[in-house]
Amino acid sequence: MEYLNAMQLGDPVKLAMLASELSLSSNHAVRIISTSALMDVPSIDKQLIASNAQVLIVDSGVAGFDLNALLQKKLSLPQPVLLVGLAPAGTGAFDNLVASGLDKVYPLPLSPATIQQIDNDLPPLFEKISKEWGRGAFGAVIPQALGAAVAASTQSGWKSGSIAVISPKGGSGKTSTSVELAVMLSQVGQLRVVLADMNMVSGHDRFFLGASAQFSVANAAMTYKDWVTSGGTGSPPGSIFEPYLYSIDPDRKKLFLLPGIISSNQASKEELSTSVAAGFVRDLMDYLKRNYDFTIVDLGSDINKIVHDAVLKNADFILFVIPPNRAALADARDYINTLEQRGISKENIKLVLNNVPETPMENMPTLDSAAKTLGIIRLGEIHKETTLEYENTVNIGRSFVARFVGKDNNPKSIETVLRDLVVLGSNFFPPLGAIWTQSRKGKGEKKGFSFGKGNK
Repeated sequence: MEYLNAMQLGDPVKLAMLASELSLSSNHAVRIISTSALMDVPSIDKQLIASNAQVLIVDSGVAGFDLNALLQKKLSLPQPVLLVGLAPAGTGAFDNLVASGLDKVYPLPLSPATIQQIDNDLPPLFEKISKEWGRGAFGAVIPQALGAAVAASTQSGWKSGSIAVISPKGGSGKTSTSVELAVMLSQVGQLRVVLADMNMVSGHDRFFLGASAQFSVANAAMTYKDWVTSGGTGSPPGSIFEPYLYSIDPDRKKLFLLPGIISSNQASKEELSTSVAAGFVRDLMDYLKRNYDFTIVDLGSDINKIVHDAVLKNADFILFVIPPNRAALADARDYINTLEQRGISKENIKLVLNNVPETPMENMPTLDSAAKTLGIIRLGEIHKETTLEYENTVNIGRSFVARFVGKDNNPKSIETVLRDLVVLGSNFFPPLGAIWTQSRKGKGEKKGFSFGKGNK
């Protein structure tokens, strides 16, 4: 391909420089083939397919802008497309775009340097994403030999349970931790795992796993409410929940996703904001515990929600994910105090330190010191992954574990994070260490791991 076709959505005056510099007559690698001052969500996919555009550049201020709908459209497209966002630098709109999972985000107002950066960045990024397109969350990268490793391992010393993952602030890594722990347990440990996205602010797990489900936890909650309203008593039948569990790995049927809310206004609906929501969460988690090996629940940082409160009170374990800095530690202490005031036992809370540099910096909290300060159990740490592949998972839509577990000669930082996730998962499923060691024979370092529940 000599150049990339791009569609531009935004004020034509504000973006005039972009359309002019990246015109069809230019010698740039990215060329604007059409512009529109309106975002018509229902027809975006048709426009992209008809024009054979590989790039969609969207100003967050364009009329009709809907970020969640845009990300949903990408999941259902039959061809690879880069989603590129534009927003005023230093604003909340810019931060939201960066955190949302768009492929690239650039600041407004545009400058010649920014336009040149767009021209330099997008072709190699498109080539990379094209190679992964259509392979789903896993493709065929998980070695089939792992089945034999599982069969040879001792399956004792563990029991099924539910694991809630929280953090006091957004961006701490709870969603990455939730997703990759679920993949590690289901694809390496070969357990049946449900990843339930119950973030009542914004559910983004589907983007990390390339899931194109057209339903969400809100649909399951509505079905449950209808069952209760019609006089349902006792334990709800599986038909209340099963239709909303999206199979991430249809061939193996080990990992299932209960997708999160599609828009934040769903969280205010009766089925997710009143007492019926607490019953829904309790009965859902009870059903999943009886029928699956593990349920991992990804929660937002907002605990002032009935759903979040019910999850935490019904979870067997609570993973508390924070980065290694003193500000995060102070926020964590206040957050844990609030949880205790809401009747959530501190004994269930386990600390995970995320994005830990290989060499700790001056006065940086360690896993041990942070756990001691917070008065909770230390569970594990996830090191900083310096190739940025871990961070880029949300853009690729394919799990980090699934992409790299079967590869030889991974960079050191990738292998380190994979091993960190094994250690974390082994707290719940001890045979994971033996399975991992056997699966990695001949794939570089073969040192053993130290597993266990850890200490305060």
